[in-house]
Amino acid sequence: MNALLHHIEAALASVPRESDFLPWLLGDQEAAIRAGTPLVMFSAGQIGKELCQTLDFLGIHPTCFCDNSPAKVGGTYEGLPVISFDQLLAEHRQSLVFIATQAHFTAVKNQLLEAGFPREKILGRILDLGTPFNFMSSLLHTQMTLFRHTLKEKSFLDLYRQDGAKIEAAFNLLEDEKSRTLFMDKLVLIASEGNVELYKKFILTHSEPLRLGMGPSSKAGELHCYFHNDVISLQPDEVYVDIGAFDGDSIHSFIDSCTQRGISYRYIHALEPDPVCFQNLLANTRNCSRLSCHQLGAWSHSGTLRFLSSGKAHLDTNGAICELGDIEIKVVSLDDFLSGPITFIKMDPPGNVMSEVLRGAARLITRNRPKLAVGAYHSPSTLYELPLLVNELCPDYKLYLRHNAWCINETDLFATM
Repeated sequence: MNALLHHIEAALASVPRESDFLPWLLGDQEAAIRAGTPLVMFSAGQIGKELCQTLDFLGIHPTCFCDNSPAKVGGTYEGLPVISFDQLLAEHRQSLVFIATQAHFTAVKNQLLEAGFPREKILGRILDLGTPFNFMSSLLHTQMTLFRHTLKEKSFLDLYRQDGAKIEAAFNLLEDEKSRTLFMDKLVLIASEGNVELYKKFILTHSEPLRLGMGPSSKAGELHCYFHNDVISLQPDEVYVDIGAFDGDSIHSFIDSCTQRGISYRYIHALEPDPVCFQNLLANTRNCSRLSCHQLGAWSHSGTLRFLSSGKAHLDTNGAICELGDIEIKVVSLDDFLSGPITFIKMDPPGNVMSEVLRGAARLITRNRPKLAVGAYHSPSTLYELPLLVNELCPDYKLYLRHNAWCINETDLFATM
């Protein structure tokens, strides 16, 4: 066993099991829920939506939502009925109630206690929002569950033992200690299947938005870190390529970053295959100059592929190239599509497709040696496979890892000369 695998196994052995996700979330009521005790989610909002998806992946299915808003009562949310507080009192005295709101947590808890709900039947907790830890918005365990589905019977630790040589080779390619520490901590976190204490430690240690003092609700913080970090520096006359341009958010961040540095970019190429996202991209960038938007996906070769369009799937499969996709899209290899100088490529399309996109840009990367910002979080092995692939395409690159969010996603590989 190499030293890195030994480190991963030793770190896992020291993790308190009570901070595994479900014991931490549900305490000693998990067994009762699995035995059939109904679970009601109180508050039909974003936290309830995300938590409901997470629990569903874990085989726990809430019965309904309760909400104090008359506008929501009588409708459905996440496919579940939304009931009033009076209905909760009349029909769910024996149910468990999870408070799925932070802003109104104390008020809802007091409302339940005053109505006679036993304290032990009320689940949830106030999170310390003075820290970056917000398990709801991160969908930490849902991401782990998606990863686990790709492994079938194998555990994450089994995968890492199998790929020990790759892990060691990728580790040795990383340029600085910050990258190497992040690399190991992320592998340990994944192998733990989303242990809450390890997650808190990971974010507190590695979140770039936290380091820059940006709030956990700020999407702009993640985008800002593509262009403001300690490894990439924007230069005059950048030719920027955005793969998975979404609604233009990262394009605006790029332009703002150029403006803040007092430099002018030469051109922007934006590729986005999703029909809804592409229309939003056009609308949101209509005032941007020197920009071309293309309703295309990026791949290893040009052609037509199946694609899961917006709203058809959850999380990382949404908006992804997939055999079960509901529509067909045109895809191109960047080698076929782009000519002339390219100086910066950001690649973060959904799904585990990054290797295909990179192989379709092999000649462009070899010829231009552009700065790269590549999403390295879409599978349990992406973290070590992408450095190996980028090094294969251009051994002269210096490779760095940075974590550009307050949540489990957005660990990015940066390559620069």
